[in-house]
Amino acid sequence: IPPTNNTTVNLSSDSGNMKNLNLNQILFGPPGTGKTYSTINKALSILEPGTEEKISYEDRTVLRDRFDDYVKKGQIVFTTFHQSYGYEEFIEGIMLSADGGFRQKDGIFKEFCNRAIRNPNKKYFFIIDEINRGNISKIFGELMVLIENDKRGQEMVLTYSNKYFKVPEN
Repeated sequence: IPPTNNTTVNLSSDSGNMKNLNLNQILFGPPGTGKTYSTINKALSILEPGTEEKISYEDRTVLRDRFDDYVKKGQIVFTTFHQSYGYEEFIEGIMLSADGGFRQKDGIFKEFCNRAIRNPNKKYFFIIDEINRGNISKIFGELMVLIENDKRGQEMVLTYSNKYFKVPEN
C-alpha cells in the first residue's frame, strides 16, 4: 500500500492522461464506465515496472492472468463494501466460535496489512469496490487516521484486540 496523496479520478467520460496520478485513488462515474474494469491496469502498473499507458495496449487475457497470479500470492486483495459491512469484517472483531464461545478474528484489511508487513520487499494493492455503499467511519473506525499518507507505518491500538497495528508503507 504505497503512501501517496489521495486522488479522485472521474471515469464518466474521458479518463485523460492517467500516467502521473497518485497511487491512492477513488474512481467514480456512472455505472458501466469501467471503474472496476480499470483496476486491473492500475494494480499492474503499480506492482510491475512500466506505465499504465503501456499496459493498456497489452492483451486483456494476459493482463487478467497476471492480475490473478498476484491475487493468488496475496499481493492484491479485492473487496466490496455494502451497507451492513463493518469494522468487524474489515479490521477485527469478536466472532462466535464453533464451541459456542467467542474469539477475536482478524478482518480482511488487517490480514492484508500483516501480510505486507511480513514481506516488506514486495508491493501490495488493496481494492475496495463500491466504497460509497459502506459506512466509512463504521468500517475503518480508528484506523481512518492510519491510511493517511503521513501516518503510514505509525502504530495505533485496535479496539477489540487491544494490540498495536499499523498500515505498512508497501
